Amino acid sequence: MGVSATITVTPIYWAPAGFSYPSNYQSLTNQFVTDVAHDSASMTNVFSNLTQYTNTSSGHIQYNIAAAPLINDTDAYPSSGGCTHDTGAVYSDGSGYSACLTDAQIQTELAAHSFTSDFSHLYLVFLPKGVESCFTNNNNTQGGSGQGCTISAQGGAFCGYHGDFGNSASPTIYADLPYAIEDNPATGSTCSSDGGRFQGSVSVGNQTPNGNLDADTVLSVTSHEMNEAITDPELNAWFDAAGNEVGDDCAYIYGDSSTFGGSSGGESNQTINGHTYFIQEEFSNQNFASNSNFACVQRANTLVASKLVVTTQPPASSAAGTSFTTRVSVEDSSGNVITASSAPVTLAITAGSGTSGAALSCTNNPVNASSGVATFNCSVNLAGTLYSLTASSPGLTSAVTSTFSVTGGTLRATTTTATATPSSSTAGQSVSYGAHVAPTTGTGVPTGTVTFKVGS
Repeated sequence: MGVSATITVTPIYWAPAGFSYPSNYQSLTNQFVTDVAHDSASMTNVFSNLTQYTNTSSGHIQYNIAAAPLINDTDAYPSSGGCTHDTGAVYSDGSGYSACLTDAQIQTELAAHSFTSDFSHLYLVFLPKGVESCFTNNNNTQGGSGQGCTISAQGGAFCGYHGDFGNSASPTIYADLPYAIEDNPATGSTCSSDGGRFQGSVSVGNQTPNGNLDADTVLSVTSHEMNEAITDPELNAWFDAAGNEVGDDCAYIYGDSSTFGGSSGGESNQTINGHTYFIQEEFSNQNFASNSNFACVQRANTLVASKLVVTTQPPASSAAGTSFTTRVSVEDSSGNVITASSAPVTLAITAGSGTSGAALSCTNNPVNASSGVATFNCSVNLAGTLYSLTASSPGLTSAVTSTFSVTGGTLRATTTTATATPSSSTAGQSVSYGAHVAPTTGTGVPTGTVTFKVGS
């Protein structure tokens, strides 16, 4: 998701008659989505970390999010064919569940609304208090396979999840965000920051910078699922050897307390569009490569461009005059692409390579990098071997492509022999002249005009 297009995020609040959201829970969660969209392309929050991840074509994900108007869905919950809610206390006030929804039922509800389905749309389904969420028809009491349901007195583990369904080329991508659970009275399990620990096992404690612990808790889960849905939309992209995604590896990790704002109980670690939040960090491959102990980050590091790297080489052989694509990335000394770079990059035939006098023709040259990558569409006019191209940009170490050959097309010619018949003649006698012309490199028959003149 998010490689070449804006990701439109739609908050959906599915609460039929008898269910509701407490004061400002809905407004705060919707505000978070609009704030994240407002600060798109900034380097100041966890969503800036997205830009280091790529798709299968090495295109970098962009932090480019648009917030769609919220949707209040009042459709009744299915009365049959799903799960039965677990009993007992769930929330810190001692109340419990009165309904249960399966993943299949959530998918069915989304499909019924005929939302746009593609990699540029993400739907966040916020459930109200009192609704249990299970992957299958089995609740926790019935042994809902491992982490099959939200927290209850009988077990359960997940606080939210993301998924997709439909056509794999244009899937419906969504996240299920059940109502926040803090410190379950029966098990102590929590989705809140109280589950976090500093070094020395000191508890992070419940932090609520917006004065609504339920909303502040679900916002951290929302950030977690949004980042994962963008980097792993079909559950086959970015995850580690254990199957953990970028949010999983940093769950309940909030950063260095010296960077927190506010006072205890109301601390924040993110300011997005001027509003404060306390949300978990996200996993950075870049940081992990340099120091695995500091792989979770609150924001992307500021990287310094130092070199150019050819990421798409010219083809090993191409016809003269035929266009080919070459890509050059702007990177730091550790090999991280500087996605914020728009540096001008120039491509030229490397001095001494290929055929003397050959010219490189490009649609644009120089090219300003886009998201740290300059893409060239070029051709060479003369046949030859052992060509290479050099990419350069002011202040950066240049890069040279692999060697390649050019065939056919225009052949530079040299006259190898000239003949005259007869070789000796008298004044006024007719003489026939001929020339054998061959290409300087490659094979083929040169075309053009041979001119004879008296003298040297």
